[in-house]
Amino acid sequence: MYLKTFTFHLRARNLSPRTIIATEDYLRPFLATRDPLQVTRHDIEDYLGRLAEHCRPATVITAWRHLTSFFKWLESESDIAVNPMTRVPKPIVPRWSPLPS
Repeated sequence: MYLKTFTFHLRARNLSPRTIIATEDYLRPFLATRDPLQVTRHDIEDYLGRLAEHCRPATVITAWRHLTSFFKWLESESDIAVNPMTRVPKPIVPRWSPLPS
């Protein structure tokens, strides 16, 4: 429900269809098993850490960006009182990094 409402918000902001699809693709796996109103910093860091085990660092930071945007929106809508992304540091992306083995 929240993902659908968020993508509606993104369309209203006139973001590109590719951006909206990418946002859905990054948020859907995270939200599939979590209630966004109950998510904690630990949940997010656990998800990003697991993602880092099999994805490039650039993918992890892109996921971080989409999560940041989503939770800022939830906060602006007053759906959450505390944004769990507030204290999740931006992942580091080295200049070059191979896929994790």
